[in-house]
Amino acid sequence: MMAKCFFKLFIALIICATIECLPTSEYEDPRAMIKANTPENLEKLKTLGPNDLAEELSGQYQGDIVMSPEEVAEYENSRNTKTGLIATRYSWAGGIVPYRIVESDFTLDQVSYIHRGARRMEEVTCLRFVPYDPKVHNDFITVTGSGSGCFSSVGRRGTGEQILNLQPYDLEVGCFRLHTIIHEFMHAVGFYHMQSAAERDEWVEIIWDKIRAGTEGNFNKQSATVVSNYGVDYDYGSVMHYSKTAFSIDGSDTIVALRDLNGETMGQRVRMSEKDILRLNRAYCYDVETTQAPIVNPGLAELIMSFVNNIINTLDQVSYIHRGARRMEEVTCLRFVPYDPKVHNDFITVTGSGSGCFSSVGRRGTGEQILNLQPNNLEVGCFRLHTIIHEFMHAVGFYHMQSAAERDEWVEIVWDKIQAGTEGNFAKQSETVVSNYGVDYDYGSVMHYPSVSFSIDGSPTIIPLKDLNGETMGQRVRMSEKDILRLNSAYCSDVVSTEVPIVNPGSSHTAYFT
Repeated sequence: MMAKCFFKLFIALIICATIECLPTSEYEDPRAMIKANTPENLEKLKTLGPNDLAEELSGQYQGDIVMSPEEVAEYENSRNTKTGLIATRYSWAGGIVPYRIVESDFTLDQVSYIHRGARRMEEVTCLRFVPYDPKVHNDFITVTGSGSGCFSSVGRRGTGEQILNLQPYDLEVGCFRLHTIIHEFMHAVGFYHMQSAAERDEWVEIIWDKIRAGTEGNFNKQSATVVSNYGVDYDYGSVMHYSKTAFSIDGSDTIVALRDLNGETMGQRVRMSEKDILRLNRAYCYDVETTQAPIVNPGLAELIMSFVNNIINTLDQVSYIHRGARRMEEVTCLRFVPYDPKVHNDFITVTGSGSGCFSSVGRRGTGEQILNLQPNNLEVGCFRLHTIIHEFMHAVGFYHMQSAAERDEWVEIVWDKIQAGTEGNFAKQSETVVSNYGVDYDYGSVMHYPSVSFSIDGSPTIIPLKDLNGETMGQRVRMSEKDILRLNSAYCSDVVSTEVPIVNPGSSHTAYFT
């Protein structure tokens, strides 16, 4: 349920990453290394089909890898490659990747999508993309849109600025497919294409006579002394694999699978595979053996943000706050952006100096408003990820589920078991103030309180009147489908499904916070 006083959110974020980098060359200007694209590719990039990969048409080494002629010669003299760079001098130190976006090259939605790609990688690894600060960072990525196609260097070059280009398209077309953006960031943090892996001939056959003349180098394998697959098998479903018709002379297959694909599609740009995630974590996040849960960076000591009142949160706590905001962005059109006093009148300040976790409901319209998260270990107290989300749900306008106008049809409040003086926590909100957006009461909502809330003796104060259907009142493990649907109904017009993440259809739903 959400107050009619909606909290309009808008987000702008900048990133920074780190991993193995290419050998340096005489090129001081990173733009001087970028090859001119071919007239044929330029024409094809104008009329991409739904399954065409823009990165295959970008005119660089292997389509989208920026390398100097010296580097190309060095790597083409090696023929025993895996997929990720080995030398630590090419890595982004501590998994911190500084970057900036040339925002004049892009629309607001495109900028947001670039940030979303970086966040998606942060969600499943210890990598952290941070705003480039010339006072702090020597090496950084500049994301441009002025070049032809999508391309990036591989790893940290160690020469200052390096270019990652994304030719502007509508969202989910060409370079602006979300996982094409991720594909390019994967290059930037040190990964080559899957079909260049040393062991690729055990998994795929390259049909050399079907490859366009002059593009054969795109199928070279890289040296095992330079790259590693981190003990992870070849992956047909990798976001780093090219399509089966890559660089084809006539549209026929140039890459043929030698084993069962097990339902995978070579060249898919829909998701990062489990093996992609595992390789990234083994490259940057020590001793990772699973992709089941997001990784918390074990080694970073640098503070990204300090909070007001001299309460300094640890990097992991700050990262977890941002992760809560990002999780909401992943499934809605909401955008959380850094507060700028020159631009924003109303904003959220996240503090840790108060006792417990609390927030106002919706945008108050009076300037600064406080959302407090008392510091604790991750997944304890206010720093359970979905407790953070619970408080952000308040901030964007939602009350507790047990306060819903229709709650007496779904739960019984056991008033004589409630602690004296806390009865107000069970008051119902007026239908004239809040709405459920046509979504039924939700026992499993992240906004529902537990069955023993404010109990005088530990016995239930909230008793369900209908089948829970496996839900747990008061869970803080996930946002429910109904939570997501209510958020989208409130902010994102005509949303009727929670099956896929929502792409921001407007650009007005933005929240500013410090």
